[in-house]
Amino acid sequence: MRISPKKEMRTISVHTSKYAEVYYNPGEKLLLMNWNITTEEMTDEEYRQLVSELTGLLIKEANEKEYQFQKYLLDNRFFLYVIPEETQRWQKDHIFNKLIKMGGRRIAVVMSEAYLSQHFIEQTFRESQEVHLITQYFHDPAQAHSWLLSE
Repeated sequence: MRISPKKEMRTISVHTSKYAEVYYNPGEKLLLMNWNITTEEMTDEEYRQLVSELTGLLIKEANEKEYQFQKYLLDNRFFLYVIPEETQRWQKDHIFNKLIKMGGRRIAVVMSEAYLSQHFIEQTFRESQEVHLITQYFHDPAQAHSWLLSE
């Protein structure tokens, strides 16, 4: 079961592609990203392009005061792409720092079942500790969501 945007809340679809679906919930100031199982086929170039495009879109919307998010919920249960170390460093330098500047503070990560993917996801987020993103890992999407809202 995927994490679904709450029907009773006004949720905005931000992005839909072969690899991911992204939603914004203004009431909770929450960005939800569901990765698709097709990430198993993703190349490094496609990963970087997708993450860059999404970050650019979010920066634009944040600057226009359309999106004012502070929390990220990443559903990585179907994330099968293995992030290379060079891309982890790139993500820290070019993505995480920008998310912090937009007001992001907390990330709840619903863990991937694929060991290698999960290992590299955690390694990437350990790098982010230097940029002060508070990150917690969960197996249960409901617990991840509750933790984000408990702030």
